[in-house]
Amino acid sequence: MPRPKIIPLEAINLASRTGFITKALFKEFILGNRPKSSVNRRWSDLINSGFFNRHSDDRMADVYLLNKRKKELQELLTQQPVPPPYTGIIRHDEIALRGILLIEDRGFLETWKVESEFKKTRQGAIQLESNSQNPKFPDAILNFKAPYKPIRVAIEIELTQKEKRRYERILNAYSFAQNLDLIVFVCANKQIENAIIGTASKFFYPSAGAELGIMSKTDWLTDPVLGDLRGQKTVSSLGTWIDGRENVQIQNAK
Repeated sequence: MPRPKIIPLEAINLASRTGFITKALFKEFILGNRPKSSVNRRWSDLINSGFFNRHSDDRMADVYLLNKRKKELQELLTQQPVPPPYTGIIRHDEIALRGILLIEDRGFLETWKVESEFKKTRQGAIQLESNSQNPKFPDAILNFKAPYKPIRVAIEIELTQKEKRRYERILNAYSFAQNLDLIVFVCANKQIENAIIGTASKFFYPSAGAELGIMSKTDWLTDPVLGDLRGQKTVSSLGTWIDGRENVQIQNAK
């Protein structure tokens, strides 16, 4: 007797928000701690379901995109899917997503959105200049659970060093961003970290009380909650920083 058909709803919903799914993300965050034989079988089921197509670029052999020609797909979607990211930023987006899902698995998040979702709705933009026709969108915004209102954290994934002027514009724009509590730059190396910290000392003067934090890519990919979060004056962890903001909410409510 053939096995019943399994519809990969979690994978479909994730890919509709991000534009793609990878084998590693599917196995770790959707299947979890299942036996290896079960993991391999479910991955095979995903590939054979017809809901996904392999990326056309051979360098993206583990990347799958939603098959929008699949008639049943529209009936299953909880939202209209975002377009797939172009090939050059898929690994960048995968790094952002892995850290987000690690935090979500720990139960810290109320909601989250990634850049592709902001671009689709044209909401959540941070204007770099008053006359800019190309507003910047955060790589992600995470809404952490808190006693009275969510603690909003913007995430920026920095894998290559930008020109100084680019950092100046981004940090100056974040200085005027509303409804953000923390901006975390996840950096691939110390040179990028130091460039951002140095630029922030001259161009980051938040009018609404947001703070700046730096985290290494290694910590983001392994334990973003307990990994080092380097502020402009102190070093703690993201979890400790969130605890501090929760305590402020409690004290202010008394």
